[in-house]
Amino acid sequence: MRFHAPRRLGIVGAGVAGELMSRAVLRSNRFVLTGLADPDPDVRNRVSAEWGCPAFIDATELVASGTVDVVYVAAPTAHHLGAVSAAAAAGVHIICEKPLATSAADAREAVDCARRAGVSLLVGPTLSYDPRYRVLRQIVTDRRLGDLLSVQATSFTDWHRRRTRTAHDLDAAVGNGLLLRQGAHQIDIVRLICGGEVRAVSGALHGGVGGAEQGFSAQMSFANGVEANAYYDGSGAVPEADELFATFTGGGVRVHPGGLHLYADGQLTDLPVDPATSVWDQALVEMDQTLDGRLPIHDGEWGLGTLAACLAIYEAAATYSIVFVHQSLYQEKS
Repeated sequence: MRFHAPRRLGIVGAGVAGELMSRAVLRSNRFVLTGLADPDPDVRNRVSAEWGCPAFIDATELVASGTVDVVYVAAPTAHHLGAVSAAAAAGVHIICEKPLATSAADAREAVDCARRAGVSLLVGPTLSYDPRYRVLRQIVTDRRLGDLLSVQATSFTDWHRRRTRTAHDLDAAVGNGLLLRQGAHQIDIVRLICGGEVRAVSGALHGGVGGAEQGFSAQMSFANGVEANAYYDGSGAVPEADELFATFTGGGVRVHPGGLHLYADGQLTDLPVDPATSVWDQALVEMDQTLDGRLPIHDGEWGLGTLAACLAIYEAAATYSIVFVHQSLYQEKS
């Protein structure tokens, strides 16, 4: 049983994601909120009073204060590399929101900064933390239904119609747009189930380019021979829904809101899954376990792999071609 004191966590960026992480910290007995950073003085002062912790101008000032062991980077994507670099240089561990950076080169540099400094870097949280997908991944690795053949993932949301949506949110050049902001969730889920190593991608954008896309579709070929299709529509034209179906040599699995339906030998088995705590809670659990010596799933290399797959979809859509994902960009777990 562990008896170490709660880990001190600071939040960089006091927006929606930062607020959700602050609530997760309050629910945790492994972390305590000890600082926040935000460049807006009005936001900084208000949130500091609400959260009951010291406020700083930026990540550099926060980590230099000596009051944090871990930072959660929820600043705009264009500022991720700077925040990660500052934290790593100060010996502070990092949870960075996805996408990890605006380019594969910057994401690679973020990963290398953390590695050189010997600090842990997690990227997320994403919906792949949902326990239903963890159960499905276990079915895959246990070969309960034989070999995994394919995955079909479909999502419908109202991302474009949400009242807080701004033009900045649609600028892919700064790491925004539906594919990078929301598609990363779906790509993360598919990669978790299919083994992680995307080799080739083809895809198309729906209703726009450069971050203004209303949705996307993609086919991904994995190194282990599994094929996956991902479809995402964020127009809000239909009710929100998520659907995922995996086929195996010996059956199939459908993920539904309450758990999983397993089909094998002409029989249907319901596998209920307890409702998940928030993905922010799960990210804290993974960081706590990582710092206790357990290998994480959502480390920096994993985040770089998801970004590489998303960027490949953009390239495939623009060139009407199959894009091969360069494995030199990231390294997968065995």
